[in-house]
Order: sequence, then C-alpha cells, then structure tokens
Amino acid sequence: SMLSFRDATLPDRHWVDFVLQHLDPALGLGRNRARIVAIRPETPDIGTFVLRPARPVAFAPGQFVPVRVVLGGIVHERPYSPTSAPGAATLSITVKHQRGGVVSGWLHERAAVGDVVELGDPAGDFVLPRSFPSRLLFVAGGSGITATYAVLREALRARHEIDATLLYYAGRAADFAFARELRALERRHPALRIHLLAQRP
Repeated sequence: SMLSFRDATLPDRHWVDFVLQHLDPALGLGRNRARIVAIRPETPDIGTFVLRPARPVAFAPGQFVPVRVVLGGIVHERPYSPTSAPGAATLSITVKHQRGGVVSGWLHERAAVGDVVELGDPAGDFVLPRSFPSRLLFVAGGSGITATYAVLREALRARHEIDATLLYYAGRAADFAFARELRALERRHPALRIHLLAQRP
C-alpha cells in the first residue's frame, strides 16, 4: 500500500536548518536571518549596519530588535533599536562600539558586508502613543539617540507641524550621530528645535 504523507517521517527542523545554512547562511526555517548589505560610520565609535532580513520585521519606531551572532560556537544576543523606517526592505541598526562589548566589538571590528546575523522578534514599549500632546520634549544622550531619533521621526510623520524640541547630549561635537539628518528635519519642520549639546570641545 502507498505510504500516506501523514505517516511519513519529516526531517527534523534543526537538521533542515543545518543543511540550508550550508547552501546559504541567510536561509533557515522559523528563523529570521539577515545579511549585512552596507556599513556606514556615523561617529568615530558609532556605526549603522544595514541588514536585509529574510522576512520583514514588523516593529514600531522606538522598539528594539534582538540581534544574535554566533562567536566561537556561542550565541550572543543584544537588543538594538532600528533606525530605519518600518516597512522598508532593509532594516538599519545603529550601534555604539562599547569597550569590551562582544557583539558591538564584532560588528565594528570584524563584521563585513555579506555576513549574516539572526533577528529576534521586536519588543519594547518606548513608542509613540496613539494619542499624544501637541508639544513634545525629547532628551537623549550618546547612543540613546537611536530610539529617540526613531520616535521623533514618527511624531513628525504623524503631525508635520508638531511643536517638538530635542535636547541631545554627547561628549564632543564629533560624537553626535545623525547630526546632518537632524538638521535636515529641523529645516523641513518649522516648529522643531534641535539642540546638540556637547559636554566638551
């Protein structure tokens, strides 16, 4: 008699993942792997890594996405806030090179275009509420600008004429990520005020 599909033994998902990774490291069942397609410096120790995920990542601006890398056979995971707009074909994370940081160190020192990371599910509630006031104050320091930048852009997208102020603190003038983009937003939105506040020259 014919063997029914229901009676057949299906390959183990982990085995299929193992085989697919040897064909293409970005492939996998149930896992969202992403290939690095561009690396862009923002400051001397902050860089933007543009990723092309196998599946779109449905995040809200301000949330974080877990990024996993395997180094020396050990999986390391760190949360990073996307700095790209939701719905884009690529997802950008902007990462500060932390002294002694395993994942940030790998990204800044060894990662190259073509390398593959794994993405987890977005999480976090630092997002713009559905209803928000007509005047907003944003305060960010150092690499904390990533989530703040995402939420600020979402607020401006929702209300072009919103009265908003950003106080952005960093060590030196060279340490401000997205300075050019923030000044461009300020020019396009008359009621937006950007203050880049360097702690030292």
